[in-house]
Amino acid sequence: MDKARQVSAIPRPARFERPRPRLLTALAGNLDVPLVVLAAPAGYGKTTLLAQYARSTTRPVAWCRVQPHDGPAEVVARLSVGLPDLQTHLTADPRTPPDALARRLAAALAVRNAGTDLIVDNLESETLAPWLGQLADLLEEGHRLLISTYTTAGLRLARRLAEGGALVLDAADLAFDPQETRAYLDSRGQMAEPAVLAQLAGWPAGLALSAHGVLRYAAVDDLVLEALDAVPERLRRCLPALAPLDIWTEETAARLAPDFPPGGLAVVQRSGLPISALRGNAFQPHRLLLQVLDTLLNRNPERARQARTEAARLSEDAGDLDRAAELYLQAGCPGDAVRLAHTLVPRYRDRGEHRRTRSLLEALPLPLLPPALQERLAWAQLETGHAYQGEATLQRLLETGRLTPAGHASLAMVRGRQGRTAEQLELAREGLRQAEAGPAAPSLYWPLAYAALQLGHLQEAEAVADRAVLSAGQSGDQVRLAEAWQLQSLVWRQTRPGDEAERPLIRAQQIYEALGWSAPAAAVQLDAVDLAVRRGRLDGALAQLQATEHAFAPDQYAHRVIRLRLLATVERRLGQPERAEDTLRTALKVAQGGRLAPESVGVSLELADTLLQLGAVGEATGWLMLAPPLAWPLSRAVLQSVAQGTPLDAQHAEVHAHPDAETRLRALLLLAETGTPEALHAAQQELGRSPHARLLHNDLALRRRLQATPAAALLTAPDAAEARQTEVPHPGLILNIRTLGDMQVQLNGQSVSIGLAKAREVLVWLALHSSGSRDELVTALWNGSAEERHAEYFRVAVRRLRAALRTRLPLGLDPLPYDGGRYRLDAGLTVQLDVAGVPDAGWLRPFLPGVESEWVQQRRAQYAASAVSALLDRAASLPLAQATETYQLILSADPLVGAAHEALILTLCRADAFPRARQALAAYQDMLRLEYRLPLPARFFSQLPPALEEGGRDSQSVPT
Repeated sequence: MDKARQVSAIPRPARFERPRPRLLTALAGNLDVPLVVLAAPAGYGKTTLLAQYARSTTRPVAWCRVQPHDGPAEVVARLSVGLPDLQTHLTADPRTPPDALARRLAAALAVRNAGTDLIVDNLESETLAPWLGQLADLLEEGHRLLISTYTTAGLRLARRLAEGGALVLDAADLAFDPQETRAYLDSRGQMAEPAVLAQLAGWPAGLALSAHGVLRYAAVDDLVLEALDAVPERLRRCLPALAPLDIWTEETAARLAPDFPPGGLAVVQRSGLPISALRGNAFQPHRLLLQVLDTLLNRNPERARQARTEAARLSEDAGDLDRAAELYLQAGCPGDAVRLAHTLVPRYRDRGEHRRTRSLLEALPLPLLPPALQERLAWAQLETGHAYQGEATLQRLLETGRLTPAGHASLAMVRGRQGRTAEQLELAREGLRQAEAGPAAPSLYWPLAYAALQLGHLQEAEAVADRAVLSAGQSGDQVRLAEAWQLQSLVWRQTRPGDEAERPLIRAQQIYEALGWSAPAAAVQLDAVDLAVRRGRLDGALAQLQATEHAFAPDQYAHRVIRLRLLATVERRLGQPERAEDTLRTALKVAQGGRLAPESVGVSLELADTLLQLGAVGEATGWLMLAPPLAWPLSRAVLQSVAQGTPLDAQHAEVHAHPDAETRLRALLLLAETGTPEALHAAQQELGRSPHARLLHNDLALRRRLQATPAAALLTAPDAAEARQTEVPHPGLILNIRTLGDMQVQLNGQSVSIGLAKAREVLVWLALHSSGSRDELVTALWNGSAEERHAEYFRVAVRRLRAALRTRLPLGLDPLPYDGGRYRLDAGLTVQLDVAGVPDAGWLRPFLPGVESEWVQQRRAQYAASAVSALLDRAASLPLAQATETYQLILSADPLVGAAHEALILTLCRADAFPRARQALAAYQDMLRLEYRLPLPARFFSQLPPALEEGGRDSQSVPT
C-alpha cells in the first residue's frame, strides 16, 4: 500500500482499546456543527476516539492524517481517497490556489445527498489550520470537519464557538473518568496505586502503559522508556532508527535498521507500546513513542545521520518531497534539500503558498541557493509581510549582475507598488531584453504593460499585451492565457472602446470559473465592474463589489485596494460622497499595510474627485498632484479644471475617444463653457446618449464649476419627477418567485431551475418569513416531525437550493447564509413574491400546487379566500357584464363559493338575462344539495325576483 493510502486509512482497533460511548455520542449527535475539534496533549486518545467514531458511524467518512509539512493540496488528495466519487470533481490544475481547493472540495460535497464527515488527524501546522477553518466555513448543511490537534492556534475558534459553529473536546473531556479508569484496569487484570492514579488524572496513554506494568510515573518519557524495557533487546536496539518515519512497515524498518528482525512490528504492538495498526500491515507510531525514539537516536550522531538520510530517500521515492527535504537537512545533506527545492518551490509559487516557500528556503544556507531560488525566497518574503528583506535580496542580486528575467519582474513589481513607475518600466524592459536569449519570462509582461500605461506609452503597452496573448496561446497553458487576456483587457480599457476591452475579459473569466479559481475569477470580476463603471453602467455594481468583499486573502493588498477604490467610485457617482470618502480612507490604510503607493492603484485620483464633491478643494488639489501625470491625462486635466476654475485644455477628438463616460461628459461640458455653438451642440449630444447623464445631478463639484457659464443651461436642476427618472435602478439582485400555479424562480430575469420540491418549499418559506431556525423550518415542512431523517432531508434541500441559486449569482455570494442560528436569503437579494402584492384574479391559482404541508395548505386557503373577497368587492362596482365575468371566473376556480353563486344569479337578473340566471340558480341548487345536502338559503331565496320563475323549464339554456 502506498503512503497516500496509508495516511488515508482509518486505524484498526488496538488490542486493548476502550470504547468511549459518552464521547462517541457527542460526536454523533452534533451533525449541524460544521467544525469539531479534539484538542489535547499527546496521549489523550484523540486519534483512537476519531477512529472509533469513523468505524461506527453510518455516515460516509474520509480520513486524512497530516504531517507538519503538509499543505492543502495534500489534504484534499488524501481525503478524496476515502470518497472516490469526489475525485472527478477534485482533479485540478496542480497550480490551483488553496482557497480554490477548499471551494472545490466544498462544492463537490454539496452535490452529495449523504452528510459526510471529513476527519483530519494529527494537525500540527499553524499555517494549515486557517485553511481548515476556511474549509469548515464553506461546508454546507450536514457535512462536517473533525480535527485532532495539540493546540487550537490558527483555527480562530472564538467566533465559531460564539455562533455555535464549532464543538471543542479538550483534555478535560477526553480524560478517563474514575469509572472508565476502573473499568479499563479491571479489563486488563491490573491494579494501580491510588497515588499513581492521582498523578495520571485520567490520562489514557499513561493508564495504558500502567496496565502493562509501568507503574512508576515520573514523566511522560519515563512511561515509554519503561515500556521499551519489555521489548526484546535485539528489537529494542533497532527501534530508534525508525524515529524519522511516521508510518512503519516491515520493509521500511529493514531499510532503516538492517538488523530489524522479521515480524518485529507485531511484537512491538503486543508489548503495549503506543502504535496503531493500519491496513496493509502498516503501523502508525504514536507521537509519544517517536519523541522518545528520536531522543535515543540523537545519542549516536552517525547513526542518526544514516537513518535520516535513508528515511529521506524513502520519502523521496514515495513522492513526499517536503518530508524528504526536511530529513535531508536534518541529516546534514543541504545539497539534496536544495535539489528538491528546485521542484518544490515552483509548485508552491504556482499555488500562491508563499509561507511554505519561506519555510523551506529560509532553512537552507543562503550561499547554496542559486539566484533563481533566492529570487523566489525574496518574492515569498515580499508577499508575507517581510518586504524589506525581499527587496534587499532582489536589489543585491541586481547590483551583482545575477538578477534573472523573473527577478527583474519581481523587482519591477516592487517599484510599481512604491510608485516608482519609471524605474519599473526600465527594469521590465531590461528583463525582457535578457529573456530574448533564453526561456520566456511571462511574468515581465504585467509590470511592463502597467508601467507603460502609467507613463502614457500606450502603443508599447498594446504591443506587450499582444505579445503576452501570443506567447500564452503558443504555450497551450490555459492559466497563462487567462492572465494574458486579463492584461489585454487592462490595456484596451485605456486604448480602445469598452466593447473591445470586454471580450478578452469574458474569455479570462470563463477559464477561471471552469477551474474553480475563485480569487483570480474575483479579480476578473473587479475588472468587469471597472469596465462597466467606466462605461457608465452602474446597475448591479454594488452587489458585485459586495460579493467580492471576502474573496481576497488579507495579503492580497492590491486587489483589496482596487475593490475599495471601485466601491468608492460607485458611491460617489450615486451621490454618496461622504461614504465614498470613508471607503477611500480605508483603502489608504490597506495600501499602507501592503506598502502600496496610493497613486499606483488609482486611489489618489478618486480621492481628489471625492473631496471636490465635498468642497475640500485644498486637500483635493494635494491628492491630484500625487496622481501620475501621464496616466489618464484627460481625467486628471478635468479635475484640475474643476478644482482651479481654469479652462480645460483639450481637443474634441481626444475627448470623444476617451473610454470613460463620466470623464467624456464632464470634458465636453467644460469645453461648452466657452459658449460656442459647436461646443454646446457637442455637449448636448453627449448628454442625450451618455449613460452617465442620469447621474449628472449628483456631480456637485461640476455644477459649482459651471455656474454662471453658458454650459450651466445644460445642467438645469431636475424637478422631483425628473429626479425619479434619473435614479439608478436598484443596485441589488432581483429574485422573482412565482408561487401561484406552476412555480417559477428567476434571478435578474434568468430562470433558476430548482429540482428538489423541498428545496423550492424552503425558498418560499424563507421568502415569506424573512428568516427561520432549523427547528422552525423542519417543523413547518414536515408538519411538526422531529425525526432525524427529516432533519437530514432538510440539509439536502438547503444544499440543493443554495447550489441552484448560485448558478445565477456573482462568484462568492452566498444566497442562503446561516447566521446567528437562523437561515435567511442574502440581504443583497431583492425578493419579489407574487403573493406579496394586492390580491387579484391571479391569486385564484393554487399556491404551490402539489405541496401538501400543513403550512402550505393553510396559506393556499388564505390566498384563495383573499382573492375571492377582493374580486367580490371589486365586482360589486363593475358594469353588469364585467361583474358577471368576474363571478364566473371565481366559480371556475372554486365552484363551492356560495357568495359568488348568489352574486352571479342576482347580477344576471338585474341584466334581465333570466334564462342564464335560471341555469345559474340550478347549478347553485345542485351544488348545495350534492355537497352539503342543503336547500337554497331563505335569505337569498327572498331576494330572487318573481320574473325568475316565469320562463319555467322551457326557457332557453345558456351555459354559465
